[in-house]
Parts: sequence; structure tokens; C-alpha cells
Amino acid sequence: MSETGKIAEYLLASLVSEPLLKDFVHLRPEYIKRNRPKELCDLLVDDEPNAIIIQLKTQDLNKAKGDRDPLRWAKKEIVEASRQVFGAIRRIGISEISTFNPVRGNIKFPIGRLRPFHGLVILDYKSSPFKIDDILPRRTKKGIPIHYISYNDFILLCKNLMTLPDLIAYLNERAKIPSWATPLINNEKDTYAYYITHNSFFKSSICIEDFENQWRNLTLNFNDQYINKIEEDKLTEIFSSILNAMYDKDPLVKQIFPISKETISMRNDLRVEATRKLNYLRRLHRREISKKIIEIMELADSSKIGRHYFAFRSEDSTIFYVFLASRHSRDKRIEELSVISYCLKYNRSKLYYRNCYRKLENS
Repeated sequence: MSETGKIAEYLLASLVSEPLLKDFVHLRPEYIKRNRPKELCDLLVDDEPNAIIIQLKTQDLNKAKGDRDPLRWAKKEIVEASRQVFGAIRRIGISEISTFNPVRGNIKFPIGRLRPFHGLVILDYKSSPFKIDDILPRRTKKGIPIHYISYNDFILLCKNLMTLPDLIAYLNERAKIPSWATPLINNEKDTYAYYITHNSFFKSSICIEDFENQWRNLTLNFNDQYINKIEEDKLTEIFSSILNAMYDKDPLVKQIFPISKETISMRNDLRVEATRKLNYLRRLHRREISKKIIEIMELADSSKIGRHYFAFRSEDSTIFYVFLASRHSRDKRIEELSVISYCLKYNRSKLYYRNCYRKLENS
């Protein structure tokens, strides 16, 4: 691979990691074939057990001829990338997958641990939008969707959708677009604009003409609503900062477990599990949670007892999330969180919660 290609892969991995979290983005995972490691794909995004397989094709403009045709290059490379994605989808179900993650270290996914969910061909193409050839498959024989998107458009999607669940929801809905309406390469912004102005839905009778000027429509006719969405999304930065802090600070776990090889691994597993659970929350939920976090921070500042908290339950009712704002010391905050978490875990009575919190307030 050219140096330009490697740099593009690293850039893509880092850009995708920022909204989707580092834990779940793996650069150049490998499998063993005839006792030798082979590259599975350029990027693997794991939403275990589901996996998104990404193949990137770049062009080194420094080595290109002056009269090169970008469209001809794109049409040639997109066929090769499609073939590689199909190969990776077949391989992932029959091989152990190994990867090095900058946060989690060396990881091995045993055979059957991951299942291909979506395949993406990302093309470093910046010229006029074009329609992909009808011979390019949109699905595998087992029905796994294949998407063809330009490099810049994929970054646009990640930054606007912001979370892994929202990206997956978009890809799931995009997979319903019939082949005759397949979005143009390097014009995903019109497809995305249609998606958010039509209740996150693509009708089965959609035509490619329906996507025309949708981005212009969004940024002109719905500009106020779109700007409001962007401002609302900014609120989730506080939620993202909590997730990012979990990569560097885990004071509670450090206090419970002494430093050793085994406990370092255990602490890392616990942190990965916690970030994964939080990462399942979609952007709209993160907005509301962030608003609540800001509210309790302000209440804690004005509270005589110096603390305030709130808790909410996951959609499947199996997890409680607790957020505490407190002016107290770290040890005291850990103690307070432990009491609240214990109450939530072992008794679902609202009266019991109130009684426990009164005891906490009086302690």
C-alpha cells in the first residue's frame, strides 16, 4: 500500500473513532490463512456481535498522470473494493479475527463471535457525483447490505449522526433504498438530508430524483430547524467528555482493585463494558441526559448539602444509569454513588429510593 493510502486509513480510523469511540474501531484486522496473517479489511467497527466491514480506496495524486480521469479511476477501484468487502464478509464467519486496538490492546474475536452486519466501500473521490454501475452488488447472497460512499461523505455522516447506534440506524434504513434509487457517489449529503427531513425514513417507492437538492432544501428552507439541531447536538459534548474521561480515569475501580497484570486487564474490561453500554444511547437520548446533567450540576452548586443526582433506566429495563454532581471529595462521591446504586440495584420501590436518599442526606 502507498504511504498516502496508509495515512488515509489512519485518518479515517481517527475521525471515525471520535464520534463512535475508540473501543469499537479496529484498523487493519487480520486472520490466519495457510499459517500466515492476512488483512481482513481496512477498518472493522464492532458492535459485538455485529460488525461493519469497511474497505477504503485512495488515490495518490502526487503519482497520478496529469491527464488522469478521476471517474475512470473510481469505477475501476470501486469494483476491486466491492470484491474485497465480499471476501471479508465470507471470511469473518469462518476465521478467528485478531486486531490491535490502541485502547484495549491485542484482541481476538473467536470464530462465530462476530457476524457481518453491513459492508462499506469508501472511495477517495472528490469529483462530480456519479451513479454506480448496475453490476455492482448491493447485497450479498445472505442479504448483508453493501454501501458505496465517498470518503468525505462518510466523515460527514459520522459527524452528523454522532453515535454508533445512529449510524447503524441510518445504514439499516439506507439498505432499504431500492437499487434503481441507489445514491450517487460523492452526493451522500442529499441522501442524509432527505433522511432527516422525512422522519428518518426512506419509502420503498423512492426514486433517485427524490434526492435532488435535498441538502439545499435542508440548509435553506429548513435552515432554522437545522441550526437548532446543531446547537442541540452541541449539548452532547458533556456526555462525550464523560465517555472520553473513562479512557484516562477510573478512580473507583482503581480503589477497589490493586495494581497487577490481572487487575489491569479486569479494570480495562470493566471500563470497556461501561463505555459500550453508554455508547448504546442514541443522540436524542444523549441530548436529554446532557440537559439533565447540566441541571443537576447547577442544583448541586446551590444546594446546602452540596450534591444532587438523577437516575434513569435503559429501554430494556436491565440497566440503571446514575449521574451524581457533588462538591464533595472523591472518596465521598464514590460513597454517595455506591449508596444510590445499591438502592437502584436491589429495590425498585420509589419509596425505598426516597428513604435511602434521605439517609444519604442525613449522613
